[in-house]
Amino acid sequence: MSGTSRRKADAPPADARQIIGDKALKNFVLIGRLFHYQHQIADNKAAAIFSINTLLLGALAFSRLVRSGSNIVAPENAAALLSLIILCALLLSIAWSTFCVLMTIYPRRQARAQSAVFPVASAEDSSVPAFVARTLPLSNEAMAQEVAKLIHADARISVFKYRWVNRASTGLGFALLDWLLLHAISLVG
Repeated sequence: MSGTSRRKADAPPADARQIIGDKALKNFVLIGRLFHYQHQIADNKAAAIFSINTLLLGALAFSRLVRSGSNIVAPENAAALLSLIILCALLLSIAWSTFCVLMTIYPRRQARAQSAVFPVASAEDSSVPAFVARTLPLSNEAMAQEVAKLIHADARISVFKYRWVNRASTGLGFALLDWLLLHAISLVG
């Protein structure tokens, strides 16, 4: 019994193209999961940067430097003028970093693959029976082409997200540097 089942398992498949198509679909699914994971990482980085920006703004609002306010409105000496300039740079850095974080979220709203079968951003536009009716008649090759289009759209979204996350990180770095300079000047002056 085990000899006959082993021979059937070792026999070449009737349609080798079907097996290759199945492997391609499995690989496409794995690549799609990888891009989804990359999107989650970029979103998590953006959330952390946004949290730090909010923390900086809150700390700045309760800071002794801003509450005293007298030397910020009408700087009396060079240290007060330098503090005012660095405070403006800090606020601009936080604003830039926050804008970049918001741009990281933007591709989700604009993600429209060129696929007719899998409308990425408009899942509510299609009912389940309509989706099944479009999907079932597809061959493996047609399904692989549709999935490849989705992967290409996900790759473009990943590049977009990481570009804006890197810019947000740079803005956060400048904001933290400005924060340190602002406090260093307040300690010296």
